Amino acid sequence: MNQKILVVDDDPFIREFLLEALSSSGSWAECAGDGISALRLISEKDFDILLTDLRLPGMDGIELLRQVKQIKPGVEVIIMTGYGTVESAVEAIKTGAFHYIEKPVNLELLNSLLEKIRQLKSLYAENRLLKESISKYRKNYGEIIGSSPRMQEVFTALEKVKGKDLPVFIYGESGTGKELVARTIWKESLRADEIFIPVNCGTIVPTIAESELFGHVKGAFTGALKDKKGLFEAANGGTLFLDEVTELPIGIQVKLLRAIEQQKIRRVGDSKERSVNVRLIAATNENPDSSLQNGKLRKDLYFRLNVVSISLPPLREREGDLELLLDHFLKKHGEKRGIGAITEEAMDHLKRYHWPGNIRELEHFVLRALLFRTGEMVGIEDLAIINRGMLSHKGIDLSPPYSLKEKELDLIKAALQKTGGKKKEAATLLGIHPTTLYRKLKALGIEPRSI
Repeated sequence: MNQKILVVDDDPFIREFLLEALSSSGSWAECAGDGISALRLISEKDFDILLTDLRLPGMDGIELLRQVKQIKPGVEVIIMTGYGTVESAVEAIKTGAFHYIEKPVNLELLNSLLEKIRQLKSLYAENRLLKESISKYRKNYGEIIGSSPRMQEVFTALEKVKGKDLPVFIYGESGTGKELVARTIWKESLRADEIFIPVNCGTIVPTIAESELFGHVKGAFTGALKDKKGLFEAANGGTLFLDEVTELPIGIQVKLLRAIEQQKIRRVGDSKERSVNVRLIAATNENPDSSLQNGKLRKDLYFRLNVVSISLPPLREREGDLELLLDHFLKKHGEKRGIGAITEEAMDHLKRYHWPGNIRELEHFVLRALLFRTGEMVGIEDLAIINRGMLSHKGIDLSPPYSLKEKELDLIKAALQKTGGKKKEAATLLGIHPTTLYRKLKALGIEPRSI
């Protein structure tokens, strides 16, 4: 890599000597006679290295070094001095110089310094590319799994909010992992050592929502037998995750906004305000714009909570993530139970399945697979038993209500229809022993001829 070097010296003979020496060694060099001219060239062009004399007219080398580091911090600076003292060398290094060299310049030493700079810049470039590559194609962020473009956007947002104490608003369908994302934000925050309290606002009874959030004092209402801390006080110093925040009554949203803005709460029935310091993360499975339009979410509260927003994609929009997630859940739940794979045919059906329950449904699918599989691997014959919708396009009526016994019956019927009533072949298709099939047929009270 040819280095671009700016040589600054008020002596024209030294400039010419260095220009010729650097050019002959393969570097591209340009000269300036004073600090002002050098600063203008640095601003206008891209240089890798500044080789400057310490004593210059108008602006000395130390001041030139300071200003160059402000406008082009990536430029490495070597100070030349004919008045070499320990003090000037130390000041140059403290100000940001890569090194200093005494006059008359030893070309061998200079070339050695230039080579060290070249190697360092090459290493920096490799590290930067590696970090960008890891960031772009990473397969997980903590416990969050995914390599799809949509999940890379989520990872980028998480990286930006890392270490910051800002409110975060998470939007995603049910089952997309909103609480997992909230916990990840908490673990990467300045409050990681403090408490994290998740609360599903949809489960809070509206009539006692104020008490749940802000607490109450004894005698505030019937049944208030003693003072009680609310969630804000319980989470003081830590993080409070308000899931399904749109389910809070509008009147409570007003008080929530006040608590956020003033960092103070008042227990129900109390005249005294209490200071709280809580980091809020809110979430909803509804489209925020729709919630604003239909009046379920106050605009002022939304804007206060939505300092940073993270949109979680549904599983159907996460191309390529299904295999990663299945592998993760199989290892998590299946290694001790002797299952760790899915047949290619079954995987093909799983990829075409809509997954309305998203990640939550996928994990439950794996748990059911461990319980109801008929072989060592999850096969196509298992899917109707595990989830009624996965083979619905095969002509099996899988509409609810649908018991496990009915699932088994329909699967047996489908196998017998496919084999023309041949029980041995049907048993092979189902992955069970023929005697097991006979026993099930008898228990279900059906005859192959009736299929």
